[in-house]
Amino acid sequence: MRLKEALNSMENAHERDSLENIAVTKTTNTNFSLSNVRVGIQNKRHPTPIDPANFSFTYSHSHSKVTGETTVYEKEDNWRGAMNYSWTPVFKPLEPFKKLKSKSKWLEILKRFGLNWLPQNVGFNTEINRIYKELQQRDMEDLAGSKLPLIFNEEFVWNREFQLRWDLTKNLHMTFNSATHSEIEEPYTPVNKDLYPDRYEAWKDSVWSSIRHFGVPLDYNQSFQTSYQLPLNLLPIFDWLNADAAYESTYHWVRGTDLDDGTSLGNDIVSNRTIRLNGTFNMEKLYNHIPFLKKTNERFNKEKSQSQLNREKLQKEQNKVKAAADKSKAADGKTNDKANDKAKNALPKNSKSFEKEITLMPDTTLELSHGKKTKRFVLTAKTENGKPYTLKYKKVDENKIKIFSKVDSAMKVKVTITPKDPLDEKGWYKAAQVLARLAMSVRSISFSYRNQYSMSLPGFMPTVGKAFGQTRSADALSPGLDFAFGFMGDSYVDKAKDKGWLHLSDSVAAAGTNNTDDLQLRVTLEPVKNLKIDLNASRTKTTAKSVQFMYKGNPTTFTMTTMSLKSAFDGIGDASSGYQSKSFTKFCNSIEGFRGRVEAQYKDAVYPNGTTLAGKPFDPANGQVNSYSSDV
Repeated sequence: MRLKEALNSMENAHERDSLENIAVTKTTNTNFSLSNVRVGIQNKRHPTPIDPANFSFTYSHSHSKVTGETTVYEKEDNWRGAMNYSWTPVFKPLEPFKKLKSKSKWLEILKRFGLNWLPQNVGFNTEINRIYKELQQRDMEDLAGSKLPLIFNEEFVWNREFQLRWDLTKNLHMTFNSATHSEIEEPYTPVNKDLYPDRYEAWKDSVWSSIRHFGVPLDYNQSFQTSYQLPLNLLPIFDWLNADAAYESTYHWVRGTDLDDGTSLGNDIVSNRTIRLNGTFNMEKLYNHIPFLKKTNERFNKEKSQSQLNREKLQKEQNKVKAAADKSKAADGKTNDKANDKAKNALPKNSKSFEKEITLMPDTTLELSHGKKTKRFVLTAKTENGKPYTLKYKKVDENKIKIFSKVDSAMKVKVTITPKDPLDEKGWYKAAQVLARLAMSVRSISFSYRNQYSMSLPGFMPTVGKAFGQTRSADALSPGLDFAFGFMGDSYVDKAKDKGWLHLSDSVAAAGTNNTDDLQLRVTLEPVKNLKIDLNASRTKTTAKSVQFMYKGNPTTFTMTTMSLKSAFDGIGDASSGYQSKSFTKFCNSIEGFRGRVEAQYKDAVYPNGTTLAGKPFDPANGQVNSYSSDV
């Protein structure tokens, strides 16, 4: 029979609708959404925190309904509402020393100093999601109208996030992020005001009460990063040094398990921190602070081009030809040109000298340019009578000197400046430069250090509170800012235990800590030009501990991994010694000392099995800790 014929055979509209709902599977979907709605009103010059443009809103609702042969109805509703806030200030940093007129390089570090009195960005996001499903199945054995029990599923969560980025100075940067995921508590009942009006009112009151208390936290995550670039390289004496430091921390809180009787096993909290230090030392720049070493580096770093080499080769050949011609001319001895002899006699005795007649005035200062491009010279002065005169002077640069006159009256003197031979042409000076270059083989040094510490602490009873993962108690915050930002050590377990924050039960896992130290060194050697040697060294040490804080004395088990260069090349011995190395023998001899330390640590500790020491390590035969126990 066709559906149309069956519907026409029904006596009334109610029967026809009932038959159609059974025979036809119908799905209806509706969606409505508004995304990133905002009002673009903002102070353009200086955005304020309350500008409407800082806020944006999102809302969406989707509805799905299915009816069919086995389903009276199946409804699913999904609501989502969100608000985003972001404020990015526009401002000029405070630079109190920027207008210093001095050109001294020592003040460059002050000129570049700038303080950002506002953060770069502040952001906040909040989102509420609710999902509700309701299913009414049809009783296929009784189509007269009986219904099976109603099936429903509900989820109501509230997520909140906060971001802050603040660069306090040009070298100091900070970032903070936090996120809280909460559950809006609902009574376990169908949310249907048509079928269950009394239950609906109770549900509504419970939900609003939970919203006013920001819900029940499910987890909390926090991260903090800061980095600092040391500005020491702005000081002329430290321009060869570059160093930076970074600090990172994370904090996680996860809600624990509740038993059927309502008791809680506590929550889980985890904190991590990482410290990084990096440094680079440009040794060549350091050497160049000494003039002699700077000239040495310039000499050995200067690479001659092919054209320069060709010119030098041609000059050498020309010098040889000229020397041979002069030698032949001297052997002939035929130089009778009187004009040339007179011209020779007219030349100064030292053609490299600078001579000038100056007039000294009482109590005056005179600058004299000689243009010899050197600070190594001999200065002599003579009066009009030819008598030597002592001048007081100061070298200004390679081409100029400053003369201080102390005469009583005007006096003329003749000044002669004779440059000395360049040091570069002296053999001993070249040898000293070669030795200095070898001594400066270390061209750069760099290092990096990393320390990573983490702590996992189960059975933590306090919740995270309403903001920033902290609960305020009578005497302190829990778990405390030290734990949230990674400023804690192994002693934090005792602190939490003393304050009653821990669930002391053997059903709770032990606390765990992990500490890693990593040091990397690198040295670059360059004994001669274009021959580079890289030396690398590393040291890594990892220590893991397990603290059973639920027992008296906090019994602790730890493992440590380290690498030592000293024993890395030890031999394994031979057959006569049982293939025992020196390092293994030393290890065996140290066992007794560690056994004594473990026994002293476990003294008077009471365990659940009633023994005085730690169960298995206890040796009933001699009343001591077993030397080969896992603890030792």
